[in-house]
Amino acid sequence: MKKFTLISILFFLFVQINYSQNVDKLKAEKYIANKEELTFTFKVKDPSELNNFTKKLSIVNFNPKTNTVTAWANKKQFREFESLKIPFKVPKSENEVDEAYIYDNTASKSKNTIS
Repeated sequence: MKKFTLISILFFLFVQINYSQNVDKLKAEKYIANKEELTFTFKVKDPSELNNFTKKLSIVNFNPKTNTVTAWANKKQFREFESLKIPFKVPKSENEVDEAYIYDNTASKSKNTIS
């Protein structure tokens, strides 16, 4: 029974990781098709690895606490990155702008109001 449970858990984790990567791949393809560019994140094991990417991608941010790199790439750059088989995520917040934020001008009005 323990062996079955362990195998079931491992299988579930494998499926979950694989599904997650497929979802991000689909999002990446959507943004590449529509905008010919995208912003995505990936992790490095050590900050020294950043040097390998700075000539190939535009590094937007690096979080040293999580070793997460946020990068921007055009279609050609992203295809080259994909060939490295590094897991990545494609955050919607980095690739789409919330229209409510664009058309919400209350923030600009409050800045222009004289007290």
